[in-house]
Amino acid sequence: MQKIELGQTITILANVGVIVGIVFLSIEINQSNRIATYEARSALTANSREIARTAWENSEVAEFMLKLTTPGQELTELDQHRADNLARTVISNAVEVVIATDSGFVPNDILPRYVDNQTVFLNRYPGLATYIRGAIEQNPGLQFATGPTGPLIMRSLGEQIDRIEQVQTRPNR
Repeated sequence: MQKIELGQTITILANVGVIVGIVFLSIEINQSNRIATYEARSALTANSREIARTAWENSEVAEFMLKLTTPGQELTELDQHRADNLARTVISNAVEVVIATDSGFVPNDILPRYVDNQTVFLNRYPGLATYIRGAIEQNPGLQFATGPTGPLIMRSLGEQIDRIEQVQTRPNR
């Protein structure tokens, strides 16, 4: 049997320590990524939750949102201001989704879910479509239209708004 010298023992233990450290680090990175993904997904839905909560708690906001469920409703000056701000909020949310996805902070599977949620929101509040189109037209240099996912979101928004506006202009039978 061969004797292992003290130096060899220390080297072996150091190597085992490095391997254990790398395994531990990979576990920590994986956990951090999962937490970051959860937080990003949660942040993306926070806007919708806030809008719903505000409408539930505030009867004036609820009445305003109810007006947006029917396209072409007469809106007061205050309601028009609210609609403009809500349209900007929808666009800001789209910007967040694009930045988070393009930066790799959220997985790509978020995009189809976001587009689905966006569709549901616009179907629920079709009176907002005109204001979203106006907000987009007032800001032609929107930064989020340049990344890999930006054109997808812009195309989706445009198609949804076009569909809503076609329904609004279709003659009644």
